[in-house]
Amino acid sequence: MYLHLYFNGEKALEDEKNFNIMLGKLHGELESGKRNPEHEKQYDKYFDIIECFEQPGHDLRVGEVTKRQVELYEAMEIAPPASLH
Repeated sequence: MYLHLYFNGEKALEDEKNFNIMLGKLHGELESGKRNPEHEKQYDKYFDIIECFEQPGHDLRVGEVTKRQVELYEAMEIAPPASLH
């Protein structure tokens, strides 16, 4: 069995740039609260969305943090945000 692998650095750079642009647009949609129904699968694939609830006169309430999210923080050796404790 033979395997021929070809790498195009310019194409890889362009693909990475386009991917980062797409992630930026998705992130912007999430932050603005203007979610596009056609992008729901991409939100789930690329982002861990933690719901926060605000009420005047009350502390910020954070939605459920999944075990998987905690594992990801630990795997990257990053302290989770204080709001997630």
